[in-house]
Amino acid sequence: MKKSTSAASVLILMSVLGSAMAQSASQVEAGDKNKDLANYSVRVEWKDTKGTGHHIELVTTEGAFNLSTFLQDKARINDTDIPITVSLEGTLNVHDSEHGRLKLFFGRTVPYITGTSTGNGGMKTSQYSQHQVGLSSVFAVTFGTSLQIQSDETDTVTLTVKRLGK
Repeated sequence: MKKSTSAASVLILMSVLGSAMAQSASQVEAGDKNKDLANYSVRVEWKDTKGTGHHIELVTTEGAFNLSTFLQDKARINDTDIPITVSLEGTLNVHDSEHGRLKLFFGRTVPYITGTSTGNGGMKTSQYSQHQVGLSSVFAVTFGTSLQIQSDETDTVTLTVKRLGK
């Protein structure tokens, strides 16, 4: 009699534990489904040494993003226009409807002259290379509020993350 009671007790205990685990898993799934899905605009604005304003902006959801593009302005070396690339990549984690955490890398390529020479007919030519400069950090953001993330003698950089919709 004792063996059957023990077996029955074990079966009841396993049934109760299984039911509790199933309820816990369904609550986690329901929590994920009830999480408010939204799009966010991530915008970085900066002014260069000439005072010219630029910006790069993308729309994303919570999670990782990556954007690499060219600036309309180009660097000019001798008579050649050199493209400048801009990169914006990061991960957005939303804490609530007003706040988030943004891990961000914002970078640009900057051309620089590595050498000059005078060719046939006295024409001057320059060799150049590209160097990537940038900022990598983590920010606590309040959606819709601008945050100055860099300010020095070459640039002023401002970050704004907005929740779109609702």
